[in-house]
Amino acid sequence: MEESAQEVLDAIGYLQANNVPGSTKIGIWATSRGGWVAPIALSQDPDIEFWISVAGVPAEEQKYYLMRSNLPLEGRTQEETQRLLKEWVRGKQIFMQGGTYDEYLNATQHLRKDTSVFYFAGDLTLSRAQFEAEQKAFLEVRDQYGFDP
Repeated sequence: MEESAQEVLDAIGYLQANNVPGSTKIGIWATSRGGWVAPIALSQDPDIEFWISVAGVPAEEQKYYLMRSNLPLEGRTQEETQRLLKEWVRGKQIFMQGGTYDEYLNATQHLRKDTSVFYFAGDLTLSRAQFEAEQKAFLEVRDQYGFDP
């Protein structure tokens, strides 16, 4: 994925170096595997202005991948990265399987405090009311459609 992202960045660099019309406003249109590649390129070039994802990967998978790929680049050790990823997975399991807010808090202690995780995955410090409301809505849909996480 990183090599593909570098190819995207190299193509952008070529367009800009040769003053190709439109190269001052760059966006990425990505399908399928591009759903993994585009965010990597975006994270490495702040001048990419937009991304259109067509049949890309789900946001939650993308967040996990971004953390796995980038936490070491942000200075986390292999052990720290693995701990954060395990907390991510466990937090999602608790949420999706109807666990309690207190279980979620206990399982995600480091995850919710890590500044890089916040950058890659968003604010995970939900209040009890937010957690329970989002979980209730999720569980209702899960039960309605017979989804088993």
